[in-house]
Amino acid sequence: MANLLIFHDKPDYEKVLAPKGYQIASFADKGPALESAQSRKWDLALINADLAQGLEILRQLRQRHPEVRLVTVMGSPDLSLLRQALSLGVQEVLFTPVDPAELEAKVAKVAKATKRNLKEALAL
Repeated sequence: MANLLIFHDKPDYEKVLAPKGYQIASFADKGPALESAQSRKWDLALINADLAQGLEILRQLRQRHPEVRLVTVMGSPDLSLLRQALSLGVQEVLFTPVDPAELEAKVAKVAKATKRNLKEALAL
């Protein structure tokens, strides 16, 4: 199954996704999350764009691992933040409060995305 980086302050996300077979590393602090984004290859990332440095982690992941598949969580539909996240190639956006079934479905959908689909999505 996919290696999944989670940058969020909600441990519930890991509890929902771990039983699905993802290899998860979860971070609530930006320092270790940025270090992991820089040093480890990730297949998939679930990033809270509202948390300090959330967009920076998205940028680092995209720079170092262009093929990484990205999902972001936002507290409110902030259009500026949403535009920035989408410009970094975020494939799915969840708004809080996140329904566990929706979280599972969207992460699974993005995890199944092929490199070809990612390239097409980034070209839009």
